[in-house]
Amino acid sequence: MTMNSRSGALDQTLPPGRLATLALVLSLLLSLMLGLMSLPSYAQLPGQEAEPAAEPVNCAVSGFRAAVTDAPEPLRAAKALEWLSAEGPRCSLDRWILIRNNRNQWMGSADSAQLAAAIDSRVEELARDDSAVIRNLFTSPPPPAPKKE
Repeated sequence: MTMNSRSGALDQTLPPGRLATLALVLSLLLSLMLGLMSLPSYAQLPGQEAEPAAEPVNCAVSGFRAAVTDAPEPLRAAKALEWLSAEGPRCSLDRWILIRNNRNQWMGSADSAQLAAAIDSRVEELARDDSAVIRNLFTSPPPPAPKKE
């Protein structure tokens, strides 16, 4: 922050290096939060039945799109991570896949490997028992069959 000599106000723009550091810290915090969400919240005693897992309420993917596309490009990554931290726990697998599949279009040049990893890791966690979903995350579909004439 610097002092504006004309108005005496503080200029609150971040230099590019600090903005990148902030985005990295936020992405690491999101990854940590997503990792912690996969841990059991309590230890189950022998003979004690596990409580059924509650289904996610289902988040509004349009909220993610609005949050990131309305944000100025330098703040877009931070807005995405903020939204995922706040609303992501309520998203079901299909909503996470929608966010994943549209991430690069909505993020534009603010997209990053850290954001992709945070989203992919949550999709992997939710789909851990569905090998088809896991396989489709990291492979390309087969090419179409040639047309018979």
